[in-house]
Amino acid sequence: RAVLSAGWSRFAARRNQRLLTIGAIDHAALFARCRAAVHHGGAGTTYATARAGLPTLVCSVFADQPFWGRTLEK
Repeated sequence: RAVLSAGWSRFAARRNQRLLTIGAIDHAALFARCRAAVHHGGAGTTYATARAGLPTLVCSVFADQPFWGRTLEK
């Protein structure tokens, strides 16, 4: 099962047995219920996953995201 937080993007909200697509959400509340995180690698999301102690995979897109992915890897 997965939760896709579409944030400000144009992904349409939908729900089925395996995928819940939502808009912006409080990371601390969501990550407390997760076993792992796959995300873009923004500073705030990276911090929230590290704080929650989650195994994390960063799929960076641009800007500082590759830096945060490397930092988590170390």
